[in-house]
Amino acid sequence: MKKTLIILVYLPFSVYASFPVPNSLTGNNDPSTDSWIPLIFAFWLLIIIIPIILIRHIIMKKNQAKNKPN
Repeated sequence: MKKTLIILVYLPFSVYASFPVPNSLTGNNDPSTDSWIPLIFAFWLLIIIIPIILIRHIIMKKNQAKNKPN
């Protein structure tokens, strides 16, 4: 649980920090480039969260099959 929480807290910072130079320093004030940040953030969240949910679901199904009385 702690590892999952750490990943979910660390992920937004790592995605945002992956951009090398902000637009304000380069002088590029094109507003169309700002809309990519939420899309990239959502993409990486889905890449991380979907496998975690699938793995937890599979593990729960296995545990239910073991605990099922005959």
